[in-house]
Parts: sequence; structure tokens; C-alpha cells
Amino acid sequence: MIFIGEICSLTEIVNHSMSKYARSIISIKGFLKEYNVYPAVINQYWKYVCHLWESTRGVQFPTFLSEAPYHLQESIKVSAYGYHIYSNYVFGQCHPDFLRQLIAQLKYEVYFYGNYVAFQGDINNCIYFVHSGQISVIQEHQDRSENIVAELKTGDVFGMVQGLYENTPYNYTYRVARLSVILTLKFYDWNYLLPFFLPSREEIYKKVNSIPQSEWL
Repeated sequence: MIFIGEICSLTEIVNHSMSKYARSIISIKGFLKEYNVYPAVINQYWKYVCHLWESTRGVQFPTFLSEAPYHLQESIKVSAYGYHIYSNYVFGQCHPDFLRQLIAQLKYEVYFYGNYVAFQGDINNCIYFVHSGQISVIQEHQDRSENIVAELKTGDVFGMVQGLYENTPYNYTYRVARLSVILTLKFYDWNYLLPFFLPSREEIYKKVNSIPQSEWL
């Protein structure tokens, strides 16, 4: 009887979560239609949120973590995502206190097959760390043809230069080859730290300036 009760409770929780999620996405879809957003864009949105429910029950980032005290969020992110920063060529040798606060600014995002993370020529000052999955690096040509120049997998990073220098466009387009979790680091979320860690700032720009332009991803 206890086992059956647990199943019923779990079913009730799942149904409640799904109902809440459905109400949210239907509300947003109505907003998009009201403001005459292109049908193709609305369809892309609908497809994404359906995939998101199927893979993660609609959660981009655990709710309990986003509502936890900042110091706890920071500790969990350092434990879960820290290796991306600690092993990074540009950031790895910076001051530990700087790195701890830098890691806290990583944003967790889920992408599905065929989604685009960034387009060739985009300017958004973001560095992207591949936490899991696979990303195709694509070079687009004026005749609208394209070719894949690299495949990025778990632990890889792209946009280092674009995420450290303002107004620097991406050299390539980044398309998801299979379900991926990407950690995004936006320059304006953490650049306030640089005046307080000047040796780290010097280390970062010395390292990034040593990357040949032919190796920019």
C-alpha cells in the first residue's frame, strides 16, 4: 500500500509540473502570436519547449538551485562546472578567488539537434563551454554553401576571443549535432571582477593574445 501511495504521489507531482509547464508555454505562444511573430519562429519555439519537456521535464536549470543562497549556488557550480575553467588555457592560472566568482557566472542551457548556438558574424561577447553533447563548427560561404571545419565535444570551448574582446564577430556558425548542454559565460556578467584582480586580467589577455587567429573557434 505504501508503494502504491508513493507512485500516486509521484504521478500527481509529474502531472502538476506538466500542467504548470503547459500553461507557461501556451501563454508565451499566445504572446508571440499577439505581437505577430513569424509563424516559423513560433514553430521553432514550440518544437524547442516540447523537446525540453521530453528531455528534462522543462527545466533549463534546477529551480531549487536558482533559489538557493548565492554562496551555495557558487559552491555547487564550482563542483559541477569548475573543471571547464580550471583546465582552460586562458583562465586556468588566474587567482582562485577570481575563478570561483567567474564560475558562478556560468549559465546552463540545453540545446537540441539542429539548434544553433551562434551564427557566423554574430557579436554577443560570449564564451561557450561544451558540458555535454556535440557541436558542429560550420564555415558559411557567400554562395550559401557550407562546410564543417570541426566537431566539438564534451570539454571543448569556443568563442574565447569573442568573449573577451568587444565587437569581435564569430568566424563560424555553431550547430548542435546531438543533444547538448552548453555553459555560457557572458563578458558583461563578470568583467566587473577585473579591476580587483589585475594580475589575473594581465594573465587572461596575455594568454588569449597568444592564440593564433587561424585557431580562433
